[in-house]
Amino acid sequence: MLLELTVMRGSAFMMTKVAVNHLPPLTVDAGRLVSGAVTLVGLSLILMRRLPHGGRSWLFFFSIAAVVNTAAFLLVSWGQRCIDSGLAGIQMARMPLFTLILAPFCLLDERVTSMRVASFAVGFCGVVVLIGAGFLMYPGEHVNQPVPMLAVLLGAACYAVATLQEAGAMRRTDESPLSWTGPERRSES
Repeated sequence: MLLELTVMRGSAFMMTKVAVNHLPPLTVDAGRLVSGAVTLVGLSLILMRRLPHGGRSWLFFFSIAAVVNTAAFLLVSWGQRCIDSGLAGIQMARMPLFTLILAPFCLLDERVTSMRVASFAVGFCGVVVLIGAGFLMYPGEHVNQPVPMLAVLLGAACYAVATLQEAGAMRRTDESPLSWTGPERRSES
């Protein structure tokens, strides 16, 4: 499962880089969103599940969509027009650091511990070693791209904010997170 996740997440940067070389970032993001929505609605219909109900749930969904599906996707796609997918991967690997920094402010029971900081440092070093060998060998090539690099970094921050929004919401509800992605509630017929 870890290998599948790695392939899917890692190839997303490569695919985005290829796509933004031929299409505007907004078109790329719209395609990602439409294909995801069609997949989830189709899956819901096949499994005979219904969508969550209640204005509060949908307000939450729209806030997540604004942060991740609009801001983060667009920032990352726009930034990848000018930087390599490996560098985008390194920038996005900072998302756990943003989460680590913001968590104590957003989730009052979360604490930054030395084990969490050490875990992040080891993981980030692994990402740099795996993805960033070329960047580390030729860092001067990317110095003239600070704005696209910052855009991808801000995209990573948006993902961190959304992660904390979701974690906070999960703590306040009895609903399964599955009902938020491919609705799990059975149709009452």
